Amino acid sequence: MKKLITMLLLLALLTTSLPAMADERSDALYKGIRGTTVTILFDSEPTTLQKKQIKAFELKYGCKVEPFIMAWNDWKNQMLSLVVSGEVPDVCYVPDETFLKWLSRGLLMELDDYVIADDPIWNQQIWDMFSWMGKHYGISSNGISPLYCIYNASMFYEKGVKTPLEYYEEGKWNFKNFRKCAIEMTGDGVVGAGIGWRYALNLANGNSPVELDRENGQILITMNNEPAIAAIELQAELLQGGYSNMDGWGVPFGNGQVAMVLERPVNVIGQFDLRTTTMANAEIEIVPLPMGPDNEEGLVPCIADAVAIPKNAKNPLGGMAWTYFLAEYNEKHKNDEDVVANRRKTYTDEQWEFIQEYEEDATFINTFVYGVGDWYLGDWNYWTEMIYNGLTPQAAYAKYESEFQYWIDGMFLE
Repeated sequence: MKKLITMLLLLALLTTSLPAMADERSDALYKGIRGTTVTILFDSEPTTLQKKQIKAFELKYGCKVEPFIMAWNDWKNQMLSLVVSGEVPDVCYVPDETFLKWLSRGLLMELDDYVIADDPIWNQQIWDMFSWMGKHYGISSNGISPLYCIYNASMFYEKGVKTPLEYYEEGKWNFKNFRKCAIEMTGDGVVGAGIGWRYALNLANGNSPVELDRENGQILITMNNEPAIAAIELQAELLQGGYSNMDGWGVPFGNGQVAMVLERPVNVIGQFDLRTTTMANAEIEIVPLPMGPDNEEGLVPCIADAVAIPKNAKNPLGGMAWTYFLAEYNEKHKNDEDVVANRRKTYTDEQWEFIQEYEEDATFINTFVYGVGDWYLGDWNYWTEMIYNGLTPQAAYAKYESEFQYWIDGMFLE
């Protein structure tokens, strides 16, 4: 009896830890793709792991996979012409950077008929984020990539500067002390802080440059409210003084030319394998972004991305079946040896445990601003006015408000 109880308890634990893999409604929905071909977008030839996943997917659903290979930048630049021609995969990736642009051009299909939205495998925040006027265009089991402050602790120790982690543990990791660290660490060929995303500090202060009224299909500028101004003032000051740059991650950080970077850890550390190459002898630490004075809710800045179906896809149900299959697969194999080894390229085990706890109950904030008109490159003139011409954020906004609004007005034209 004792052995039976132990087995039942173990079964219960497995069942509760994997609720998303027991939803029969989704399995029933995707059985409809048997005998079809599913065209899947890959940015390069499928890896050994991806080939293994493809075989398992084909076996489970009785379908055939046809890889559609195109590098990300090529896909991003050619998507419109591909949709018009009808030569598109059945599933693709859509980041917050391109979502509104693709949506406004009619390049994305509605997903509501192809997913069981309340299946617990899906991330509800992503489902809500990638919605517009009651319809949904993106889904993911994860899709949230929080921004962190990644810094070279060894450089801080050598210079005798108090570290971001020390401030964080004291509950004082805020804009004031981020500014202090950036200034104190600048000098002798080193820039104090690299900011990979221009509006990272806005997000850290609870502000997105544009606010989406998804229900009514409206985009509102929030660049001139108090949280935005406080963040932009700080960033402009750091850029003007040479204490920060907007291109400080990866190689410059790995070469010791930048002390801190505000970005996603995998883009800074893991992508360049810094722990075993140029920074093998350095101590790399990771803390949340400094908290802005107006971020009273403690919103966590992130980059958001989802999986979508391009317009004119021939097998949209198959595309969502692949997405669902991968979500299940990744959950089942998250502790596999190769997965853990790859994770350790970016995080120590202690850091991984910390961020899992930190993100568990977080409410995230991101921005879709780069998908609005020409904002992605066009706002450089706005920043230049502050960095090189000394304009205040209020004055720079007044100069470019009509241009920002022009970009917004050009969206979603019938």
